[in-house]
Amino acid sequence: FVPQDLEVNAGDLVHFQWGGSDANAQGNAGNGRQGTDRSNIVQIPARGKTKPVSIWEHTLFHDFERDFDSDEAEAAKEIVKKFAFLNQQAYA
Repeated sequence: FVPQDLEVNAGDLVHFQWGGSDANAQGNAGNGRQGTDRSNIVQIPARGKTKPVSIWEHTLFHDFERDFDSDEAEAAKEIVKKFAFLNQQAYA
């Protein structure tokens, strides 16, 4: 990843992108079904950690520590699920 360390200030916007496909031309099994390539985005608590934070600690798409019950928070919960589970039907 470039840069390995990114320093941003409060209020800065960061654009990131990644590639993946539901149709892997080589037919290799990625992180999904045979012939797919799955990638997701989750917030982790710190560098070197691999377990995602709970929804109550989430601040990547919405600050749930500050606001957990508004209409905006409900919509953000769906965004968190979408990025974490890639719209798969079997998520919890």
